[in-house]
Amino acid sequence: MKVRLDINPNNSSLFLGIGSNHDFTGCLVKDGRIIKAIEAERINKLKHSLNASNPFSSVLKYLFKGNEAKVAALGTCDTLNPKYFYEYRDKIRLYNHHLCHAAAVYYTSPFRESAIFVADGLGSVWNTKDGGYKYETYSYYSAKDLKISLLGKQYGKIDSSLDETHLHHIYIPNSLGLFYNYITKIIGFDFLDDGKTMGLSAYGDPQKFYDKFIDHFEFKSNGVLNNNFGKKEVEYFSKLIEDTVDKQKKFKLKADIAASCQKVFEECYLYCLNYLFKKTGSKNLCLSGGIVLNSVANGKIREKTPFRNIHYFPACGDNSIAVGAAFLAYYESNSSKGSKPLIYYQTPFLGKVYSRNQIKQTLNKKGVKYIKPKNIYEEVAKLISEGKIVGWFQGGSEIGPRALGHRSILADPRNKKIKDVLNKKVKHREFFRPFAPAILMEYATNYFEYINSPSPYMLEVFPIKKSVQPKIPAVVHKDGSGRLQTVGWKNRSLYLLIKEFYKITSVPVILNTSFNINKMPIIETPEDAINCFLQTDIDILAIENFLCKKI
Repeated sequence: MKVRLDINPNNSSLFLGIGSNHDFTGCLVKDGRIIKAIEAERINKLKHSLNASNPFSSVLKYLFKGNEAKVAALGTCDTLNPKYFYEYRDKIRLYNHHLCHAAAVYYTSPFRESAIFVADGLGSVWNTKDGGYKYETYSYYSAKDLKISLLGKQYGKIDSSLDETHLHHIYIPNSLGLFYNYITKIIGFDFLDDGKTMGLSAYGDPQKFYDKFIDHFEFKSNGVLNNNFGKKEVEYFSKLIEDTVDKQKKFKLKADIAASCQKVFEECYLYCLNYLFKKTGSKNLCLSGGIVLNSVANGKIREKTPFRNIHYFPACGDNSIAVGAAFLAYYESNSSKGSKPLIYYQTPFLGKVYSRNQIKQTLNKKGVKYIKPKNIYEEVAKLISEGKIVGWFQGGSEIGPRALGHRSILADPRNKKIKDVLNKKVKHREFFRPFAPAILMEYATNYFEYINSPSPYMLEVFPIKKSVQPKIPAVVHKDGSGRLQTVGWKNRSLYLLIKEFYKITSVPVILNTSFNINKMPIIETPEDAINCFLQTDIDILAIENFLCKKI
């Protein structure tokens, strides 16, 4: 069934955003707030929706009931392939790519005024006088009330004409995102697997190849960061890896390359942020774009820059384009309404909620036995404390690449061996990949070396205090750090569960990882949850108030 989209400012209060070429997402904004959003990968089961035939259609079906969707406006970025919106080409509003990133994070922030930094692989494109192209690579903005103002922008220029399928196979200068991606490919990981490089970096020596990398960067006083790391350098490191035969030496070499890359990346990132502070003087910072998924670098911002109040949107990669476009369309149509409202909390749980009746029917259809405990939180906490691995499905799904407690796999962080079990038998991924500690907000400073501030989206890594590392070895990374997720009352189901776990163990931390297996998106539906439960070594499935055990 095809959903017909009716775009008319007079017949709806909903504003729809879509995008992008990867991580295609749909978002609905009403009255200045996101009311629903979904990444197409959760529906089509194609990671990042790469090579998906028609993600727009599947997203529309998810967001709207029936066969007609009425919206006041439809927005996207100017880099989206027109094939996705060709039918609505005369009515769609096209916005700059980096501006969409900026809007997504600023309009969900608690700030009236803020500095905004956006950086990714590449964004919008312009023709150059010599017949080539230039791509935006990072952008500085300031914002106050409803207005986002561009302060400066860096570009990467190429002198040849290539279609979009080649963009990540060519060498575009001045891009922090592509620099990191080049290294990711050298090491042997796939496109958009930069998080693996970040995880591997903890095992390496950051000084080993530092000089080899930093020589290709030029830091200027006006906020311009030039980077000419390109084909020759990629070939050099690729050959170095290829010529190393011994497995242990090859792993160490890759780790050293990752660590050196991470160190240089952080210096560049922090240089840009310090320049932005000098330009704006604001203590508030909004961050967006694919590089913001580098949680190791994010954890150093308060220490290395004057910014004190930092806001992230959990979907900060190209899955934020739809969010930003929806907000831009909304505020463009409602510009006379005054100053930006203070949004103290924009929930990340933006997927649709499945009724208990739907879940019960799915469990019966799949032949899965279940019970309904008197207290699901108490029962699951007890099972986790006994060493069980639990699939945890509650409410609407979270947006972004991190499972925040509605589509999670949970385990006991006190069990040192559980990390290897999860990586090998459940997630089917590399042994060095870390797992996040989800901690009750009120105990976070007892366990982590950081300024006491909410960090609910797993987008910041901080050192774990040495005195408590033996208590939670399964979530302590190789370098003694952890990708923090603070859990407060607004993340109610996970909060109540950790509270019960704390009562049993005196440890206010639980191991949290995404409910999926390697190379697959995070699950979305009750059926997805049951399938993943049955096909892996997950011991328990807690799906709303139903508890399922394997026979």
